[in-house]
Amino acid sequence: FNFLLELIISTLLLFEINILMNFIEFWIYGSWSFQRPISLIISIMSGQIIPLALFPEAFSTLTHYLPFRYVSGFVVEGFIGKLSANEIIEGYLIQLFWIILLGLIAAFVWNRGLKRYESYGS
Repeated sequence: FNFLLELIISTLLLFEINILMNFIEFWIYGSWSFQRPISLIISIMSGQIIPLALFPEAFSTLTHYLPFRYVSGFVVEGFIGKLSANEIIEGYLIQLFWIILLGLIAAFVWNRGLKRYESYGS
């Protein structure tokens, strides 16, 4: 059950991160060149490319509080049984915090972006 819940929450968190990156399009036309390096950074900081356990302690501490670890690293650690019950609860709370915060930021950016939106064509 924990794995399924972690997977659902991490998918929602990744959706919010991606939607914020896509909202850049309101201000930068053709923002793909900006999004690629950001996606690479997210992949590294989430543990998708290199497991977070292989990084120095300072990097691990940093990723513990940022949302990226909770996209994939946290889910994998939970699945393989590396997390204690307290770490799982703490992880859920951090995920919840980031989902709420990123949701509020996304709503703000969306409303600001709609004011700048221009459409061309017929």
